[in-house]
Amino acid sequence: MQQHSKYLPESLPSERQGQSETPPVYAEVAVPLHVASSFIYKLPPEMRALAQAGSRLVVPLGRKRVTGFIVKLHADLAATPNLTESEIKDVDELVDLVPLLTPELLELTKWVADYYLSPWGEVIKAALPPGITPSIDDYLTITEKGRSELNNGPRDSGTRADELLRELADDIELKLSAVYTTFGKSQATRIVRELESNGLLRIVQRPAGHSVKAKLERRVRLTRKTQEDQTTGRQLTAAQIRVLDALASQPSTSFASLLTAAGVSGPTIATLERRGLVETFTEQLRRDPLEGASLPAVEDYTLTPGQNRVLAEIEQPLKDRRYSAFLLHGVTGSGKTEVYIRAMRVALALDRSAMMLVPEIALTPVFSRRLNMHFGDLVAMFHSSRSRGE
Repeated sequence: MQQHSKYLPESLPSERQGQSETPPVYAEVAVPLHVASSFIYKLPPEMRALAQAGSRLVVPLGRKRVTGFIVKLHADLAATPNLTESEIKDVDELVDLVPLLTPELLELTKWVADYYLSPWGEVIKAALPPGITPSIDDYLTITEKGRSELNNGPRDSGTRADELLRELADDIELKLSAVYTTFGKSQATRIVRELESNGLLRIVQRPAGHSVKAKLERRVRLTRKTQEDQTTGRQLTAAQIRVLDALASQPSTSFASLLTAAGVSGPTIATLERRGLVETFTEQLRRDPLEGASLPAVEDYTLTPGQNRVLAEIEQPLKDRRYSAFLLHGVTGSGKTEVYIRAMRVALALDRSAMMLVPEIALTPVFSRRLNMHFGDLVAMFHSSRSRGE
């Protein structure tokens, strides 16, 4: 690893890297820390054909490992003549085979970093959904020297260092944060540092699991056996019949909803599953902040001549795929939002996307419901009151 010069214009890729005939050897990496420069790392041979600009990777930085972002790939060190091969560290792990950041997003975050004099890696991290970049956790393992000293030392030794070594010998590996809880952070830091310097324990760093996990729901559906032949040869109870009737009109339903709708308990469904009449399965759900919200019917307004004139002026550059800025001025109730929505429809019809920014978070429910009326599940909502999963 070696610190690179402040973000240079040529460090931005015009297209995804890593797809040329000659695989890259070095990656220029921006890390989400308060450092003013990017860094150069060497890609192991098995990563060279896979690495692309915009992908995340895990790299060593000082005594720690961090998750960074590839901002450019290099075939050689010609662009950084001040570096030598011996100064460059290897990449530990490639997190993404498909880049998380597009070239356009890299260019935008680069501009923001330069304009606000902010670290590029921190700007990239801020531009991504929170929780998407795994943190790096520290784990402690006892070394052979530490195990030998523990076995050959006095049995009645009651020092905190020996206590930690005994825990490591029993558990094989301990998370450093758990040691902080047991010993206190300041004391644990001192003990770990002392034991590591004496070669009695080793600190291992690994990416933690993602803090955002898929939302799963347990669901129930009728089996083909039930759908093809309701005659099972065995009498059904009234509760079991209610379950089958509740499932007959829909492909599947959630386990909890079925219990309520049929007025039964879990064992009733379990019995039907053992008899092969229903099956339970797990399905990943989309987190929808507006799920269950009461949405009014879509009203198809007739635009006024002035609104039509404004909309036509906005539509033209969209259809020509060229940039143009507009300031739409009008009093409250003059139809500005309706014009925005019509322009969004044009953008979506052209296989593009649209974003509506609101001046304050309190207005989000009003606008999100109105957009959801028109665009349904195509609407995604981002603001600080949403959970990480949402």
